[in-house]
Amino acid sequence: MEANVESALLYLDEHINCNNFLHNVETGFTYHEEETGSRFDDKLDPTYNHLLFLLEGVCTLSCNDFKDRTIKGGEMILIPRAATSSGQVTQSAKWLQMTFVLPHSGCDRLVLESYKPFCKEIDYDFQPLAIREPILKFIDLMLFYMRSGMNCAHLHAMKHAELFFSLRGFYKKEEIATLFYPLIGKPLSFREQIEKWQDKEHSLTQLAEELHMSQIAFLRRFKEEFNETYFRWETRRKCDRILADMAIPNITIKEIMTRHGFYAAPNFNRFCKTKFGYTPSELLKRYGTKTYTVSPKKGSAE
Repeated sequence: MEANVESALLYLDEHINCNNFLHNVETGFTYHEEETGSRFDDKLDPTYNHLLFLLEGVCTLSCNDFKDRTIKGGEMILIPRAATSSGQVTQSAKWLQMTFVLPHSGCDRLVLESYKPFCKEIDYDFQPLAIREPILKFIDLMLFYMRSGMNCAHLHAMKHAELFFSLRGFYKKEEIATLFYPLIGKPLSFREQIEKWQDKEHSLTQLAEELHMSQIAFLRRFKEEFNETYFRWETRRKCDRILADMAIPNITIKEIMTRHGFYAAPNFNRFCKTKFGYTPSELLKRYGTKTYTVSPKKGSAE
């Protein structure tokens, strides 16, 4: 389906030149078409979870101990991160793929965790779930956006949240628990527990207590898992969160300071100068332009 003249995306150049345009989607939605006999193992990066919505055709999927499961058009299935998986198209196929680490929303993560009691009654067998309304309309609209050239990071984030909202509203809890069983039917790994906190302000003490670890043990385990120090990782996340807030219309520097634990203007000014090379006022002004990209200065996250 091609966008017609009346509904073609307007101002395409502005859209593509925006800081938030995704030239390559690492996490988010992608569309795929493969002919009979094709393998698509390379599209199942074990670093991430993959929710596959098979629109047409037939595929054979293997995941860990589950071998050669048949997935047909009109069905969806989750390939969990760190899984040993493979896939082959047995009848030319088209599918939408959502690649993610965890649900973006803390609320969605809590809801999934609340479904754990259902997992005790599930004999999980890596079986697909039928795609039905309103997910069918959700897919149609997402495909229309993508085919029109609208590939904004914010769009992917909003559609990610919308998907979980639609599932909660129109699928039974038992169905959702079955689909996401690999995520909620087992304890979260150390990395997954950390990534739950990456979009929040927190302290080392909070994280260590949350994981029931001493701070020394936490820091050692963090370095082993992420191959960088916790302090470097957290500083980069703080920079990302500050820049995201800079893009909020009509936000003030005082509001940004409060959100990120800065209670004295000189401290926030020094942080911004050190990490970005600009004062907060300069950063707020520059980040508001669509063609300017701000990145933390090299080595500033140490």
